[in-house]
Amino acid sequence: MDGSTAALDELAAELVLLRQVDEQLSKLKSLRTKLQGKVKAALGKTEVGTVAGVPVVSYKHVTSIALDQSILKKNFPDVAEQCLDITETRRFVLLKAS
Repeated sequence: MDGSTAALDELAAELVLLRQVDEQLSKLKSLRTKLQGKVKAALGKTEVGTVAGVPVVSYKHVTSIALDQSILKKNFPDVAEQCLDITETRRFVLLKAS
């Protein structure tokens, strides 16, 4: 990274639109979470919900297996270090408008 900047004046309208899209996505994600919560609460411990007798939603138990890196690092630090996969990426962040 060279820390340089690029003038994006010609994309000002697109950046405004991007901010609006991000705001709407945030609101929609929040609404989705609330609606899912209501449906999950109504389902209780059951796994399938119906409307007029037709299945419309399932909420099933799923078992996941994951590697706990903190345990690996604590008990086998040398192995953990050998298993590191370090990659460099770029992160896009829309900065607050001033």
